Amino acid sequence: MTPLTPEQKRDGALLAAALKAIRRHRGMRALEVAVRMNLSVRTYENFESGRIRVNTDYIHRFCDATDSDPHAVMTSIALGAPEFAVDCADNKLMSILLLSVREYHERVGRGAAAVEMRDAVAVFREMFTRLGEETERREREAAAWLKTGLDALADRRPKPGQ
Repeated sequence: MTPLTPEQKRDGALLAAALKAIRRHRGMRALEVAVRMNLSVRTYENFESGRIRVNTDYIHRFCDATDSDPHAVMTSIALGAPEFAVDCADNKLMSILLLSVREYHERVGRGAAAVEMRDAVAVFREMFTRLGEETERREREAAAWLKTGLDALADRRPKPGQ
């Protein structure tokens, strides 16, 4: 087996951190994931530990086995942020983004070449700013709704001594 380059080792360490975090997030054991991926436990352990080259087929199989987002796993390596893979495991954010890009490509085709870099930067930054603001707004609304509801329930409970 060819030794890994320093960059491959770094990517392997990032992948290992992402995979372990997702597996733990799902409450799964290595054996269970290995079986679902149709791999021997030893092969799975080498994959999860980053001792082998990053393998996109294994990443997709892992994500099928753990119901997580393969595109977020791969992006977490590029970002140097393994926690990003866990953050997107449930909402499939990177898969949604990639599907949106695919729809855009199907709609405009080679027209994408005409997009100015500054316009793309402005649009994407605005989109993600709005997405963050909308998420925060909905979180606040949900928390306020829950508090109001719980307060109403508490008001209806009999008071001590009644």
